[in-house]
Amino acid sequence: IATFGLETCLLNDALKIGIAGGGAGHGKEINPAISPSIYYHSEQTEALLLAEYQLDGPHHSFYRGYVQRRVYQNLMLGVYGESIIGWGPSIGIEVLRHITIWVSLPVSERPKKEERIEFLFGARIQF
Repeated sequence: IATFGLETCLLNDALKIGIAGGGAGHGKEINPAISPSIYYHSEQTEALLLAEYQLDGPHHSFYRGYVQRRVYQNLMLGVYGESIIGWGPSIGIEVLRHITIWVSLPVSERPKKEERIEFLFGARIQF
């Protein structure tokens, strides 16, 4: 959970570089953390790379990223990944102008079978 942040816009709002700080953790344990990010958005392509570095605790680093490309009006295809679950193909459907529903199937760097996540589902809301 980031409690404060700073974002800098470059290249006419297409490329954004940010940094946030606050607390992050798993379960009840919350540790101080910093989170740099880079985000790109155009009419056809959207990409994000976000890292999280916990200053204390057992999980010191984490990353998440995706790239999606519009292939037809409101249909997006791409790749989504996280350091804990792996990378795989993703598909997104823009249901409203700033809301995209997506699903991804991690197929690379997957953890042990008992810890495996079969698919991810989410929503992205842009403000």
